[in-house]
Amino acid sequence: MTEIPQLGGVITPDDISRKGTGTYSADYVNWAKIAHLLNTKANGFLFCLREAPEGGHIWRAPDGTGYVVGYFTDGSVVTPDFPQACQDHKNNPIQFERITARTLTDTHRRCLCTAAAFAFSLG
Repeated sequence: MTEIPQLGGVITPDDISRKGTGTYSADYVNWAKIAHLLNTKANGFLFCLREAPEGGHIWRAPDGTGYVVGYFTDGSVVTPDFPQACQDHKNNPIQFERITARTLTDTHRRCLCTAAAFAFSLG
């Protein structure tokens, strides 16, 4: 059986970027760096989005907003599902009918990073 890698401590200070200024600044690790670390250190685990019951990858929340459900698999092991809200630039949830292709791609990358922190302690 495949063991789920634990990647806590893999990120170095050189991997951290800052965006914004003043009280609106935030430190983060770019999604491409997270993907690179997963590809080189996570034993073949791939990130996937679950298909929603209505089709596609956007799930409808009870309040009318949308979210995705991400997970990792290496073909034999599947990590627990990790939901990620579709959000605007201020991290407010977006109503299902207003979700665009850009919303989906942004949410996919956010979910990749947060699910990697959840499943592998990466980040």
